[in-house]
Amino acid sequence: MTNASGSDLQSAVSQILEREQSKPLPSPSSLDMRLWDLRRDLRKRLQPMFAEGAFDLNKVNEALTHHHDDVTRILEEQKAQADTDFAARIRQSRESIENSRRVYKYVGGKPLIITPIAVDTAATIWVSPLEVSMEPHREAFNNWAKFLYGDNVDTAFKTVSISFYFAWKNDSNYYAVINAKTDLISQGNCTARAVPGTIFGGAVSLSLNASLTVHIGATTINYYGSQTASVASLYASTWGDIVGGDSQTKTQYVDRTSSLSCPNILVKDGEWVLFQVSLTSTYWIDGGSVLLNFEGDYHVNCPVLTVELLTSPTATGNLSAINPTIHP
Repeated sequence: MTNASGSDLQSAVSQILEREQSKPLPSPSSLDMRLWDLRRDLRKRLQPMFAEGAFDLNKVNEALTHHHDDVTRILEEQKAQADTDFAARIRQSRESIENSRRVYKYVGGKPLIITPIAVDTAATIWVSPLEVSMEPHREAFNNWAKFLYGDNVDTAFKTVSISFYFAWKNDSNYYAVINAKTDLISQGNCTARAVPGTIFGGAVSLSLNASLTVHIGATTINYYGSQTASVASLYASTWGDIVGGDSQTKTQYVDRTSSLSCPNILVKDGEWVLFQVSLTSTYWIDGGSVLLNFEGDYHVNCPVLTVELLTSPTATGNLSAINPTIHP
């Protein structure tokens, strides 16, 4: 069994956390937020027209046309930004694929012995955003977190996540090829509640997803399909009061084990690998609220992360055959 400890581990974990925190969060200037603002502006324009009873159809059409033109303009402005973001994701995927290519350069076509190594204690447990109250617990084969989170403020996009970080170091003098596997156990309940306005109805959408992200040096590996899994999805909506709308509440009880894995990871000698196992909620609110209840008898649990060390039965694990100029 491998337990993470030591000052060099603290440094490795801190570097990754600082890098993750430095990544920009969705901002009011994002496409979702700008379109959200337009939708709310349209609602403000139309509501007085409907409230008058005998509304002017020409004014309604004028407001809808204005809204359509604004949406078209914003979508065109965002096109270049979307291309830039997509290019960044392509670069990240290429780094991950390059890591896999180096793996196959060494082990491709060879029989391998798999040695399982249990990383049984999380190096740290992290919540985002930081203001979310969480009760973490780290212990061999017993790593869990409890939290309760609610929001009733209209928003176009928001995320809340609990992450378990496990660390493993290649203590050999050679490159190592590893796979990573883990189970994330999510037990709790989540609620989406839509509340009607006077004229327009409310709507709320919420999803929960599990993920395994591998951080190694400057490379982040998260492009394998086996690294993500859906946990829950809810949607609630209602009509406005004027047409008899009433509050609608959707609750989903969660008892899900998500099996996550990442194959073909090449690790330099003396290098730390950080494995981030996360439960992430993504939601939007347009008149209503969300609630995530993972406290009391509920919790999110990641007992252990297994590192599978791949070695040739006829070799000592020496990867020196790899050209040093293609080190990750």
